Amino acid sequence: MSFCGRCCTILIRFVSYILTSHFPLMSDSKLHHLHESRTLNPHPESVTDPSFSNSSFFDPRDLLQVRYEMIRFHTKDTTLKETAARFGMSTATCTRLKRDYLNGGLHALIPKRRGPRGPRKITSAVVDYARAYLAEHGDTSIRELAERVGEHFGISIHFSALHRALSKKKLLNRSGIGKDGRWSDRYDHWRAHWLEGMHSQAISLVVRQGVARALVLTDALPPLIQAKSPDAVDDPSFLLAHAALMSCSLIHKTSTKDAINF
Repeated sequence: MSFCGRCCTILIRFVSYILTSHFPLMSDSKLHHLHESRTLNPHPESVTDPSFSNSSFFDPRDLLQVRYEMIRFHTKDTTLKETAARFGMSTATCTRLKRDYLNGGLHALIPKRRGPRGPRKITSAVVDYARAYLAEHGDTSIRELAERVGEHFGISIHFSALHRALSKKKLLNRSGIGKDGRWSDRYDHWRAHWLEGMHSQAISLVVRQGVARALVLTDALPPLIQAKSPDAVDDPSFLLAHAALMSCSLIHKTSTKDAINF
C-alpha cells in the first residue's frame, strides 16, 4: 500500500473513532441521552396510557415524561390506584412523586444519583467550623484552613475537598435548572403544540433526545431568547446557540448528567 493509501486508512479510522465515541448511532441516540440524564424507564412495557402508544412525542421509555404525565392525569375524577396502574407505577410511588413535584417542580421527578454525594469526612459540623474560622480570622488560604479543620476534628482533609464543600451550595445553584417552574411551563407549551399538530425545533429535541435533555439544552439558551417565548427555539438564533452549545459539549466532554447536578 502506498504512503497516501496508508494515510487515508489512518484518517478514516480516526474519523470513525471520533464519530462513534461522541455521536451514538441514531437508533441508540435517545436511549443514550435518557440513560445519561437518569430518565430511562426500566419498565416501559408497564405504561398502558393510550397517549404513549404509537406516538413519537410521548415515549414510555422517557421516565421523566411518564412521571409528569401521570401527575397531570391524576384529578378528582380518577383514583390514585387507577392513575398509578395506568403509568406502570405503584400507588406509593405515585403519592411520593406528587409530593416531590409540589415541593421541587419537574426537576424533582428526575431520580436522584445513587451512592455517596459528597466527601464522607466533610460533615455539616466541619463546614460550620470552617465558615466560623473564616469569619473570625479573615483571609486564610484554603490549605491552611484545611490544616486547622483537620487539627480541630482530628482528621485528614484534602484542601480541594474542603473547597468543594464550602462552595457546594453556590455550585449546586449555578445552573438554575427547573427551580421556578420554568421547566413545567416549557414542557406544557411544547405538549400543547404537539397535540395541535404543530412542530418546532424544541419538539424535535424531545422526540430525538428526551424531555430532560431538551429542557437542559433550552435552559442553556441566552435569557433574551428564553424571554421571548418557550417556542423561541424556532428562531435562527436558537440554531446558533444550539450549535455553540454542542461544540462546547464536545470540546469539554460535558453531558446532560453534568448539567443535572444534584
